[in-house]
Amino acid sequence: MRFHISFEAFATITGDAVPRLRHDAQQAIQRVLSSGCVVLSGVYVGKRGGFVVMDVDSPEKLFTLIGEMVDSFQLTVDAIVSMDVLDELLHSPAVAPW
Repeated sequence: MRFHISFEAFATITGDAVPRLRHDAQQAIQRVLSSGCVVLSGVYVGKRGGFVVMDVDSPEKLFTLIGEMVDSFQLTVDAIVSMDVLDELLHSPAVAPW
């Protein structure tokens, strides 16, 4: 299963808490990148965050990789499928026209 995960540090983490955020983020991101599941990744310009696209066997596996990030980051996790699936859906006679 492929997932798009975006993450952005909580805006409330400021001042003296920033070094801890950076340490925790480095550890979490390194764990994710070294998992062998990352298909694509990047950071946002102008935000304290980024994204990864991961190919994992199950949501449970994904949770083991990113679960600790919920304490420091707003996470958005979306399951994704190939555009081929959309093409098949749009050409299916069972789908009513819009």
